[in-house]
Formats: sequence, C-alpha cells, structure tokens
Amino acid sequence: MIIIRCTSICPNDTQFVSVGRSRITESSIVILEVTVFICKVEFVDGLINDSDKLAFVGDGINDSLSIKGADIGISMGNLGSNIAIEASDVVIMNDDISKLITGIKISKYTNRIVLENLIFSLFIKLLILVLSSLGIASMIFCVFADTGLTLLTIINTIRIRLKKY
Repeated sequence: MIIIRCTSICPNDTQFVSVGRSRITESSIVILEVTVFICKVEFVDGLINDSDKLAFVGDGINDSLSIKGADIGISMGNLGSNIAIEASDVVIMNDDISKLITGIKISKYTNRIVLENLIFSLFIKLLILVLSSLGIASMIFCVFADTGLTLLTIINTIRIRLKKY
C-alpha cells in the first residue's frame, strides 16, 4: 500500500513532482510526503496503476478529487474542508497522520477477532447440529448453547477495546 500526503500545489503549467520523505512502515506500507506541482488527480491515477492499494491524504478543496479517486481517501478533519471530509473514506479528527498506522493496526486486530469468532461459532454450531441429530442434545441444550455462544463471541469482541495500541 502506498499512502500519499500532498503538501502543496502550484500553477497548472508546471509539471513537477517532488518526493520529500519516504519511509517504509510495517506490512509493506510506504508513506510518501509529496509536493505536487501537477494535477493531483492525474498523479493519483498514475499511481493507482502502479500500486496494489493507494491511500491519499488531503485536507483542502483541491484534494477532494484525489481523495475520491484513491482506493482509500483520508482527510484531516480538524483543519480540513467539508468537501474533502465528504469525499473521504476515513477522517482523522486530530490531524495527526501517525494515527493512520494505529488505525491500520486496529483494523487488522479487528479482522483477526472476527475470524476467531466466525470459526468458533461455526465449529460449535456444527457440533450442536451433529449432537442434536444423533439425539444426544435436547432442544433446551441447543438454546443454551446458542445463547452461551453469543455471549462468548461478545466477550471475545470486547478484547478489541481493551487492547493498548
């Protein structure tokens, strides 16, 4: 994934792109601080073809088309314009770009918990189905198992809020 943060634009005639800070973070995420002196939309369209996923971070009216055109549009909520916020998929409310990595960590952990809940639920449901079809589990046992399973998955999901990021 490439995350682009454009810092400024200049007149339309100049065809210049300056890549300032580039760093590789975990999970093959590249964060580029870019000063773009060309049409940002064309710049984003060119990068979409070259990368697996593209995230664009912007805060102004001139960023809204690029935010909309990227795979993941991110806007800065505190100082950003309303148009950029409306066009984005993610809004960072305190204008701290480092919160983006925290959001990625939370989403990966959430996906893992959802997968755990899904596998555990399907395993228990299939077990109860087999036991009830063999006559070992009664209807009341199945109801209690279903209710207990729901409570266990809710408790497991609470781990997302309790983890320190």
